[in-house]
Amino acid sequence: DALDELALNRWPFLLESSSVKPIAEVEYGANYRTVALPDFTCLWFRFGTACFTRSLFRNGVLYARLLFPGGLPGLLLAWLLLYGLTGWLVPVGLFVHLRWCGTGCRRQFLQAGIGWKLNGRFAVLLRMQSDDSAAAGVNGPNLGQARGWGMGDH
Repeated sequence: DALDELALNRWPFLLESSSVKPIAEVEYGANYRTVALPDFTCLWFRFGTACFTRSLFRNGVLYARLLFPGGLPGLLLAWLLLYGLTGWLVPVGLFVHLRWCGTGCRRQFLQAGIGWKLNGRFAVLLRMQSDDSAAAGVNGPNLGQARGWGMGDH
């Protein structure tokens, strides 16, 4: 695998999944009543342990999540990596989901981010997907994902 060759999926870049902690998340426009239309009145802010999902993204018009790579090696590497890339000493992962189409489009949403994912792996993500391609997954099916504008994990 190309990532293994870059040593991103080995220590010290690979962290225990339990050490990666959510800091905050924002979810906007997901609809808990129907998948046909977005709900522009639905806005959620969650912090710390209130960020309950173990999925990296949730559905809606916009979803953003900040993660903290816990443990001393993760903290030091995050500082060094982000400082090298941006000039900032902020040890976080930032992941964003932006949806523009509910159904019937070849590409329905964009998912992007950089940092440690909830599984402890460091990632740089930039992908456009549909509900079907997201459900198919990269390494096998992702079961129970929200479809259309429905509220839930994605």
